[in-house]
Amino acid sequence: MFTLRYSFPAVNRRFPLPLVVLCLLVAASAQQQGDKNLKFKLQQLTFSGSKRYTQQRLMEASGLRPGDTVSGNSLQEVANVMGRTGAFSTISFRFNGATAEFTTIDSPDVVPPVFENILWYSDQELANGIRRKIPLFDGVVPTGGEMGLAIGHVIEDMLKEKGIANAEVEVLPVAKPGQTPNAISFAVTSPRVEISDMRLEGVAPALLPELAKALERLQNAEYKRTGSQEYCSSVLKNEYRRRGYLSEVVTEYTDAIVKSSADTVSVQLTVKIAEGRQYRVAGYNWAGSEILPAKIPDKYFVLKPGEIANGDLLDRTLRNFGAPYVSKGYLRAMVHATPELDEANQRVTYQVSIEPGAQYHIRNIWIRLPDPMKERLTQLFLLKSGDVMDPVYVRDFLFRPEVLKVTNGRGVEWMQTTHDDKKEVDLVLQPPRPASGAQ
Repeated sequence: MFTLRYSFPAVNRRFPLPLVVLCLLVAASAQQQGDKNLKFKLQQLTFSGSKRYTQQRLMEASGLRPGDTVSGNSLQEVANVMGRTGAFSTISFRFNGATAEFTTIDSPDVVPPVFENILWYSDQELANGIRRKIPLFDGVVPTGGEMGLAIGHVIEDMLKEKGIANAEVEVLPVAKPGQTPNAISFAVTSPRVEISDMRLEGVAPALLPELAKALERLQNAEYKRTGSQEYCSSVLKNEYRRRGYLSEVVTEYTDAIVKSSADTVSVQLTVKIAEGRQYRVAGYNWAGSEILPAKIPDKYFVLKPGEIANGDLLDRTLRNFGAPYVSKGYLRAMVHATPELDEANQRVTYQVSIEPGAQYHIRNIWIRLPDPMKERLTQLFLLKSGDVMDPVYVRDFLFRPEVLKVTNGRGVEWMQTTHDDKKEVDLVLQPPRPASGAQ
């Protein structure tokens, strides 16, 4: 018996290939001769180990059938081809001159496909067409290996069947920075697929012009379902939120080709919306703390009781809640406002809570000004190394009349470097930089 180890070369940097171990047991005469090209008639073929694929699917992927004439080299190539798909973390086989036994371990690194803008077919039609050409496609795509690229080529062929002679499909892993892929996207890049028309359904007529204007950026933009629909949902959420619609929901997106040429495919995107109700503010519940008492000055409330629950004004109000914590060095304080809805009266009460987090201190202070300005500002600036960082004091210091006098009316600029690991801050006071475009 001899063992072959084969490490596949990288075909595409985005899809690293697995190590496949091949074990070949042949008849004694072949061992003695070391002839891996010696021909045998395959009498039996079995697969074991996979929990993802059936025997039938694996046999289709191998291209082998009992009765085929095989050799050590041809069986090795079958394993190579199957291994390069990325569907298996390892694949091995044994052959005794009559029976070939393949053992596979499914790769755990598989993710769903995302068909971004292949609108000539439904997702199910695409999946069926891919499965006919790639037996190991089972609704998921390995993040390593060549299957993703092979699927892209299959989709290009399917588009050519629809008369798209210049079809090109981009295959990319979808992942957040520093994380492993959570999907593989397939997008047509030629011809260009773009949004030519947007329709909003379920919207109050008075709101339609404003929402359409907010979504102008999507007009004639390249269409990819994930990015285009996420952007649309974000814009609509913000637009409804600032108008007090706290339960607005996009219920469905539909897309369809309305016009096509050799270079451009025009898409109509329809968005169905359930607006819900518009709410006004009933009030705020805040239990109070050592830093911020329960009785809060009216000036804190940019969004006041009785007003429409404008999300932008709520954010400004919550920043006011957090300001006393920031001035005490709690630079990462988190202010939460949990809405309690009175649906019958269309009123919302916000339950406010604050997570202070860690307190930050000043590590270094650098005043980068010429003497005697530096000496005088050092005397005026009361914060010292080791003190609790107070951004509010620093901000107010910049506009004090005596600071403007010392700097001949130019003032100073404040720069801050925050070291979250040590909960420390470096401060720099320096002359203001020239405005952009200033001579």
